[in-house]
Amino acid sequence: MRRLMALFFALGPRRTAGALMALMMVLLLPAGCAKEPPTEEMLKTAWEFTETRDFDKAMELARAYLSAHPGSSVGHYVFGKCWLHRPQANTSIAKGEFETALRLLADGEDTGFLEEKMGRPAFEAAIHRDIGLALMRAIYDSLGQGLPPQTVLPVMRLALEHVDKGLALEPESSYLKEMRDTLIRMVQTGPPPAPVTRLTI
Repeated sequence: MRRLMALFFALGPRRTAGALMALMMVLLLPAGCAKEPPTEEMLKTAWEFTETRDFDKAMELARAYLSAHPGSSVGHYVFGKCWLHRPQANTSIAKGEFETALRLLADGEDTGFLEEKMGRPAFEAAIHRDIGLALMRAIYDSLGQGLPPQTVLPVMRLALEHVDKGLALEPESSYLKEMRDTLIRMVQTGPPPAPVTRLTI
């Protein structure tokens, strides 16, 4: 190390600076080239994995993409979808990711490749729908743990509120209509003893 420093000083200030810069570039080059930064293509692949219900692979890609693009509404939506539908589901994390996606979308964040698949209103409706799904799953989880039905009534109403917002954007959505009918029935008469069979999308 001493010999290296002596060599740098022998080169003079100007050449020393250049030599140090070159050394830094050589040292950093392998780390920079070993892994390319996440691209939108990665997020698109994650989306496609959710469509085939391979949520573990989708989650890995979405997490990597968000580490470089934390302001992506689509990234947070895909990440939330993974948390909602994977076997070890976490409805709280899913709901938080969906709400982040909704906030970013309201701030005007670009939806990128998703523009080809659906417009912004349809995407916003999908976010509201999945917040409703996360809340419904949380309801059934709570009831399964023995909580009395009246304790989850505010959650039912919140889920219904999101479904109504989704329907305002996508009034012809049969899935949202079905969710709305189920939630109205739950609010009026209490939830059924077992989860409905079609809870995910």
